[in-house]
Amino acid sequence: MQTGRMTIGVELFADHFFVEARIERAEPGEISFLLNADLALEGAASGGAAVELADEGLVRREFQPPLRAWRAPGERTELTLRYSGGAAVDVEKHGWNNGICAEMACLNFYSAYVPQELPFALAQDRLVLRRGAPWFLVKGRYDAARDEWTYGGEGFDPFNLIAYRRETMQILPGENMTVYLPSGEGREAARQMQDLYDEILRYENGRLFPHRDLPHTDAACAKPGWMPGGYLRRGLIFLGDGPLQGTEAAYTLAHETAHNWCTGAPADTWEDWLNEGTAEWAAFLFLRGRGDAAAADRILAQRRATAAGKPSLRTPDGSRVPYIHSSGAALLERAFARVGTAGMERLLRVCAELPAPKTTAAFLAALRGAGLAAAADAIESGF
Repeated sequence: MQTGRMTIGVELFADHFFVEARIERAEPGEISFLLNADLALEGAASGGAAVELADEGLVRREFQPPLRAWRAPGERTELTLRYSGGAAVDVEKHGWNNGICAEMACLNFYSAYVPQELPFALAQDRLVLRRGAPWFLVKGRYDAARDEWTYGGEGFDPFNLIAYRRETMQILPGENMTVYLPSGEGREAARQMQDLYDEILRYENGRLFPHRDLPHTDAACAKPGWMPGGYLRRGLIFLGDGPLQGTEAAYTLAHETAHNWCTGAPADTWEDWLNEGTAEWAAFLFLRGRGDAAAADRILAQRRATAAGKPSLRTPDGSRVPYIHSSGAALLERAFARVGTAGMERLLRVCAELPAPKTTAAFLAALRGAGLAAAADAIESGF
């Protein structure tokens, strides 16, 4: 497959952003891409000449708001786009965990705020936050002479932008986790999260799962109540509801940390239950192991109630169901009833060690090969 590069220049304002995107490809060819449908395209150029883009219509993708497909006709090696738009906390309009407010800005893969689905692979990518002085870009590098923050690729989401207003943000360094806060509130909860993360690493990295050399983790917290959910990237955990405390912190951090191993199944299909169900049970086992079985059982009961009465998570067309966390957790509870805690730890290791792309069929076969046929039968009977 052909390769190329993309440089994204972003300017952040109080409630919107402006982007200048330069797309380059190694060999001449047509350039096509997806962007959020509500972005305002202000111009396109190639070789110094204006380009009239062809509107290819609306597209829907799992996890994302309505997108619009564009095409730059003709053979070309580069294309520069200029566009602007908003990023309110509205999943249907701007994608999951995307937003801009007075304290911070969050823009990521779950919103096509940068061109996606290019007809070639990116060999190089670069995000530049221009006029950067008012902002602190997590995982970025600041060039004072240019007044720019730059950020490199992080796995499948190379333009994951999390920025804080410098005058209000707080940074709490730690041995394994540095916590970023949009204000001075939540410092004690952040310290508790650092201690919990150390405890989670001792359990998950080398005991529950095979040991890996994980990078230092930055926990980027939004302001409490601003946006739901969270996600893991390499060396980053984003927490949309701010710094967490107690059982919620233990459960959420254990779940997100487990995604270092609980990954590899196609996330836009029903097979995503392998990623999410095993991450749920890694968190449940962590809670039980630290003497909080009641909390694990309470969360599991909530998942079971959500899954009750829902159609099978194995869909006829291969699509992903919205209740996949709950159905995946409930499905694996059947295995837990057969094999207990020690068996579930072995089960999670089997899934973690499967080659990607992981599938349910391969998982069940691997369980039977590992002497966990009772667990495999229990899971299979739940579909």
